[in-house]
Parts: sequence; C-alpha cells; structure tokens
Amino acid sequence: MLETVLQFRFIVKSGRLIIADPSVFEDTNNAVKLNNVRKGIWMVHFTFNTLGYLERIIARHERASILLARKTTKEVEVFSGQIGLFDAAVYRKDDLVIGMPLEPYETQNKGDLWYCAMCHITNHAPQGCGTFGFGVVGDTISSSHRVVSKKSWDGECVEVEVVKSI
Repeated sequence: MLETVLQFRFIVKSGRLIIADPSVFEDTNNAVKLNNVRKGIWMVHFTFNTLGYLERIIARHERASILLARKTTKEVEVFSGQIGLFDAAVYRKDDLVIGMPLEPYETQNKGDLWYCAMCHITNHAPQGCGTFGFGVVGDTISSSHRVVSKKSWDGECVEVEVVKSI
C-alpha cells in the first residue's frame, strides 16, 4: 500500500500540548491536555492512505531520549473536520493571528479568529495539513481519534500519536 507522508516542525514553549479539533475550547472533554511536555522543537509526520485521507499523525520531540512503556491513551472527537496538536500557550488566542490570513467565517466567540486562521491552513496547504510555528493542523474525515502519548525516562512527554478511530 502506497502512503503519502508530509513532515513539519513546530515549537513547544509552554511545556503543555493540546490535541483537539481547533473549533473546540480547551476546557471541554473533547480536548486532550498534556502537561509536562518537553519544550523545544517537535517533528511531525502526517500519514495519508492511498485515497488521500489522514490515517495518523506522529509528533516526536527532536531529542526524544529513551521512551518508557508508560503510555496514556485518550479519545478526541472532531466536529469541524480538523485535528491538530498545539502549544497550550497559543491555543485559540486571537491576538496571535494578527497578520495571518483568515478564512471569511463569522466570528462570535473568543478564539474564533484563531480558528479561522487554522481553517485557512487546512484549506490552502498541501493535502489539507500544515504548521504555523507553535502547532500543526490537518483535515480529517474521521469523527474520532485515539491519542497516545509516551514519556521519556525523565517523565516528560516526548511523543504523541494521533490515529483515526475505527
């Protein structure tokens, strides 16, 4: 089976990650929040099946060290057709999208401008996925994804895998 893989990088400054549909608020059950995340540069691989649909996202810190067997698994629901990994410090922060292109959607709530910027990325990026410096976002047709986070020997989260649920 021939798959397509796109690679990106993003930075985690806050030590916290949010894995979610960018249209949902951080304090909902549909956002996975990870604390004690290794700061620095993370490499991300988006894997698509032969039909071009997103199958998996794997994000790993550039210095992942040795992974322990300790894993945390959670489920994320998707409502907008997008899923992403975001530094918690920038998640749904409207003041950070100044100068970013926006899709022309109606904005009513705090964080809607940020969400419009994420929509612009998925609407115009190759295969519907891309980065903006402090996170990655991609289109998905799956309404639910399994999130598996892994820790290094020092207890910091150094790898996150997002897989569409069957």
